[in-house]
Amino acid sequence: MKRFLHELVFYLIPLLVLAAVILFPGFYSREFGFFDKTIDLQRDQRFGTIGMGYNEQTPYYKRSNADYYQADVIALGTSRVMQFKSEFFLTSFYNCGGAVEGNYSEYRNFLDNLKYDPEVVLIGLDPWVFNDEWNKHYNDYSDLYVPIKKTERSLPAMIKNMYSDFLEKKWSFRDLNNYPECYGFNGRINGDGYEPDGSYSYTAFYRDPVISNELRFKDTIDRIDNGVNRFEFGEHIDTDTLRQLDGFLSYCNEHDIYAVGFSAPFAPTVNHRMVSSGNYEYLSEIPSACAQVFEKYGFEYYDFTDVSFLGLTDEYYLDGFHGSDIVYATLLEEMVHRNSLLSDYVNQVHLNHRLETRYNTWIFDEPLV
Repeated sequence: MKRFLHELVFYLIPLLVLAAVILFPGFYSREFGFFDKTIDLQRDQRFGTIGMGYNEQTPYYKRSNADYYQADVIALGTSRVMQFKSEFFLTSFYNCGGAVEGNYSEYRNFLDNLKYDPEVVLIGLDPWVFNDEWNKHYNDYSDLYVPIKKTERSLPAMIKNMYSDFLEKKWSFRDLNNYPECYGFNGRINGDGYEPDGSYSYTAFYRDPVISNELRFKDTIDRIDNGVNRFEFGEHIDTDTLRQLDGFLSYCNEHDIYAVGFSAPFAPTVNHRMVSSGNYEYLSEIPSACAQVFEKYGFEYYDFTDVSFLGLTDEYYLDGFHGSDIVYATLLEEMVHRNSLLSDYVNQVHLNHRLETRYNTWIFDEPLV
């Protein structure tokens, strides 16, 4: 029996060592497991990003932090609101960008999941949500409450994806210490991820940007020319989207949440390409329709689809439809200039100073190296 056990251990040791090597990157980077403890670490340190590469938990992460901080002002929308920063505000702020991706019943469901009601919600309105051709790809959100929970991915699936990327030389073991203050694969290797205030840092882009507008916008232009992936062709606005937006604003009104909506901007070249193509007639119907439904509840709406009038040229965009930190600071400054209720919440002196002393057209400070 003793001999058998010795032989078993002899054969198991190499397997255990191999398993440890395979699992090490995921656990070392905190990509595997520990997610709630990782959130707690970021809260305690108030530093470092959470950038998951294979185990994305954005809706749960944002809902959990929104409840924890119970900020007076929150931003809600897709990745196109993630550049609003807490430093812009006098009062507490948390960015819930990325917690939603579909229609406005989903946005309402997010608010319904919170344990408190913010005073103000700054909501980004993406044009494709108003396009019936795009909405066909999404199941219509029901009016019922849907709990926001962690979506656990299987460990084998994550390992498979992780080592597939390793074989394609997208990362190396040495890269795991590139950004030791960050969490998750994307955070550890690239420095990318969610900041403590919920905003997103594109550190890898800032460190090694694609300078050419043609290259940065190529993917977006291809989508426009082919009518795919959020840029489906559309003739008229989807009335069902307006119904769901009305339901969202009605919820805000009933819960004494003041809503400030805005149509998020495209890079000028991209906006011109869409308009001149003649395939996106529904775009021209969005501003008046949104203004009407926001006005119904005494809320604010701003059409920022094209903000070249603010001097925001193509050089201020990360890609065709994601504006930089500077773009969103400028949008907030413009809202304040138009006497938005946000004036009572925004640190206008600090915001103006940051814009005047910015590092470049994308960020305020020199990027991490």
